[in-house]
Amino acid sequence: MTGAGVLLAIVDTGINLPYLRSRGLTPNFNSSRSWVPVIPGQPPLVPGNLPVDHGTMCAFDALIAAPDSMLVDIAVLQSRRPGRTVMEGLLSDAVLAYSFLQQILTGPRRPGDFHSMVVSNSWGMFRREWDFPIGHPGNYSDNPNHPFNRIVGRLAAAGADILFAAGNCGRECPDSRCGAEIDAGIYGANSHADVLSVAGVDLNKKRVGYSTRGPGHLTKQKPDIASFTHFKGSGVYPVDGGTSAATPVAAGVVAAVRSRFPVGPTATPAMLRNAVTRLSEDKGTIGFDFEYGWGVISGCKLSQMSGFTTTPSGGGVLGGPQPSEGQGDDEFMQALAAFRELEADVAAAPADVCGTYKKVKPVLQGILPFLKFIPNIGKPAAKAIESLMAALDSFCGTSPVSSAFSLEGSGVSEEGFASALSEFEGAGGSVAAAAVDICATYKKVKPILEGLLPFLALIPNIGKPVVAALKALMAALDAHCGTA
Repeated sequence: MTGAGVLLAIVDTGINLPYLRSRGLTPNFNSSRSWVPVIPGQPPLVPGNLPVDHGTMCAFDALIAAPDSMLVDIAVLQSRRPGRTVMEGLLSDAVLAYSFLQQILTGPRRPGDFHSMVVSNSWGMFRREWDFPIGHPGNYSDNPNHPFNRIVGRLAAAGADILFAAGNCGRECPDSRCGAEIDAGIYGANSHADVLSVAGVDLNKKRVGYSTRGPGHLTKQKPDIASFTHFKGSGVYPVDGGTSAATPVAAGVVAAVRSRFPVGPTATPAMLRNAVTRLSEDKGTIGFDFEYGWGVISGCKLSQMSGFTTTPSGGGVLGGPQPSEGQGDDEFMQALAAFRELEADVAAAPADVCGTYKKVKPVLQGILPFLKFIPNIGKPAAKAIESLMAALDSFCGTSPVSSAFSLEGSGVSEEGFASALSEFEGAGGSVAAAAVDICATYKKVKPILEGLLPFLALIPNIGKPVVAALKALMAALDAHCGTA
């Protein structure tokens, strides 16, 4: 997973190859697939031989995780095209550059040519006065039909993985260009639904103060992930900083993944975004938040994938995971179908514990792998559910379950939930020998199930039927055990 076979487009001020080589790198470079703007009255710009600047830093940072990728220089920020706003001329050239990339991606290729394209963008709009007002036909910040926002979507649909910086207008340490617009959201294509919007964390995985918080102006749930910045890297500046550095670091990780999983019908850009968010290391509040997105990008977890899930999805408290990663999906989905039409309130469910459990058991087995994506509480919550299932299996005479996984950590804020979790925090790998006293076990586990319901409800596509299934089982157990 080195980026081999991947075109890695650095959309920025341009790349200086001699400088990268002076820093000990041996980058692959494709000049014919690079793009530079035409500046009237000046000599033509030469891709790969542009001044040492911001784009060279970005190229260096992208090569950290993807040293064997093929760099292409897309020097949009060299544009001097005039416009009626700060952004208009630049965005006109950006449309031309993205059209060029789309032609490369959809054009003919030689045998052994690139199989995937990753596009890193460490630039954006700092404040509204750089743009036309909202409602103006030329508005970019909030207008999904702006030509550049539209071509970003087309390039992603053609198969490119596109990343954009979230911005450097965080309230603790804003860039001077932000003016008074501190944490005013993520503008334009940097918040496009089809891109990974990247926040910044330091090497201790703590959000850096200049990283712009969401929401996004095109898509509310932005940023998507956080990535590493503010480290000694390229030497272009004293530090490689800003979400400008975080974005190519993440782009390099994506390119590394693509060297193993080329883009295609079973590995689309949407599926990749789903995998990156799903396997990120959650920070901040549990699940999505406007500081870290779904969490810090995890190359280690991505390297352990066996493939992509078949139904791409973003969002949800667990970062958009799909059922069971291929383990019993059919049985899981068939069981869910029985609960899809139920209302959330199933208090009137019958007291037939074993009959209800038989229907719900595949759902419980299916959600166990999801729990590992809930930080801190995942292990004890899984052990609690496995303990309940073991007791129900013994009570009902059904086949026992085995431990689903092992994680570290526990601890949540809700007192009852946390207290119940502590019963299971130290549980071993197998809970097959759980007590047969189903009501005593349920009394211990019930606060955990109640605490999990709000999280499980947010899983895209399957959340509501999962909650309905659990509520049906809890209603049956409440009636059987005489609990409230």
